[in-house]
Amino acid sequence: MCPGWPDKKYSTVRPDLNGPVDRYSPYGEYRKHCLLLEEVPHDIPATVRAVLLDNNLITVIRRGIFTRLNDVIFMSLSHNKIRTLERGAFIGLSSLHTFYIAYNQLVTLPSGIFKPLTSLWLLSTQDNQLTSLPVGVFDGLTSLEWLLFFHNNLTCLPPRIFNLPALTILQLTSNKLVTLARTVFDASAYPESDGHPAKVRVGIGNNPLQCGRNLCWLKEAEKDGWLSWNSQSDSQPQCSGSGTPWPDVILDCTNTYTGKYPWSYRAIVLL
Repeated sequence: MCPGWPDKKYSTVRPDLNGPVDRYSPYGEYRKHCLLLEEVPHDIPATVRAVLLDNNLITVIRRGIFTRLNDVIFMSLSHNKIRTLERGAFIGLSSLHTFYIAYNQLVTLPSGIFKPLTSLWLLSTQDNQLTSLPVGVFDGLTSLEWLLFFHNNLTCLPPRIFNLPALTILQLTSNKLVTLARTVFDASAYPESDGHPAKVRVGIGNNPLQCGRNLCWLKEAEKDGWLSWNSQSDSQPQCSGSGTPWPDVILDCTNTYTGKYPWSYRAIVLL
């Protein structure tokens, strides 16, 4: 914990760091931890491969602040007070592979904000205050495999928001979703393997889901063998106001299932 910062948690990346760190190694790591920074430094060397600015007081990410950092592959901005991402904030980060911007105060994300991150493999925005996701927010993320949005305030999701061809893990646990429409997944975007689209593992536990005909597609996908649960996880759907475990939930799905799955059913495996 940062000394004198009773509201600060340990570093997302290095839980063992419990004091200020100001470290730089050419062609290596640039770390400023627990230094009360209010803005991203303008003098980050262009040669570094990792930028760690977690546990500071940064509130905004300015447009073009990372323009010269084409070789950075790892970045953590977690445990700050970030509320604003200016359009073009991530220009220049074309090699970024892993990005943590968790434990901040984000309420919304600009459409296309992550588009410059063409090499991104993992994106974590967990533990923010996001209420919605705009159409196009993930445009350009053709390499993204892990997308972590748990512990936010998401209430709904636009159609085809997860049109991400490489996506394998999607974590939506602990939000405020009342339904999960099959249209949020455009499974035709996922590459086929053995004649079937690649599967996406989804966590959606601890949401106030209103269980009705709107979730019949999940039940049918489960019966068809394209959906399974991880009994050790809290990611399984939970019906609001009901203590009935999801496997025992009975829905009136009369005339809701055609008997033939569109790709969007086959693309989902619940964690």
